[in-house]
Amino acid sequence: MLAGREGDARGKLKALAARWAGGRGGAVMADDAATANAKLPAWMKRKEEKDEIQLLPDEADTAQLFLALGTQWRRHAMTGMCLGLDYGVIPPTAQMLGIALNPERFLDLRMMEQAALEQIARKAAR
Repeated sequence: MLAGREGDARGKLKALAARWAGGRGGAVMADDAATANAKLPAWMKRKEEKDEIQLLPDEADTAQLFLALGTQWRRHAMTGMCLGLDYGVIPPTAQMLGIALNPERFLDLRMMEQAALEQIARKAAR
């Protein structure tokens, strides 16, 4: 199941990806033990209680991998629009970060990619 509410694991990852794509650098992470092992940009560590997403360690690893792939999007040659992640760079990136890549994590990354693409499309339609 790839869909989910913001309160469940997939829903939280999907919300994080949409916020990343929408440029909502406000608070997406809580500064707690569950997210302490993720190396996240400073703008994602600010706390805003109303908008906080708390991740478990495994979710934080997936989020860290997704954020590390932020410059690895394939883009349309004419428009520059994001088309999707370059899947060829996922395994070496995960290995460099020490994150185990398994089928479930790959599906979570694809779900986050889709959420980001949907947000990017909404932003472009404005």
